[in-house]
Amino acid sequence: MLKDPRGDSKLWKKRVGPHSSSPELSLTHGSLGNTMTTLVVGLEEREYCVHQDLLSAHSPYFTASLKDEWIEGQERRIPLPDNEHVAVEFYV
Repeated sequence: MLKDPRGDSKLWKKRVGPHSSSPELSLTHGSLGNTMTTLVVGLEEREYCVHQDLLSAHSPYFTASLKDEWIEGQERRIPLPDNEHVAVEFYV
């Protein structure tokens, strides 16, 4: 399971993952925007380029992280050093 890098584990566990019951999960390929975000995963810093809309629809953590007031939102790059790439591959 992905670990919450910001420490809000209750919200993270409730909403992260492909099985969320969020109504926003009805995104289709045609409804995704053009903005991509890079997830930098694990100590080996493996990179995954993911649609920002897809990340935001699945997780309030990513929605918050990608706001312009955060460096992650400005750079469109989210480090996840405590996570395993296998978990991220399952998620995306």
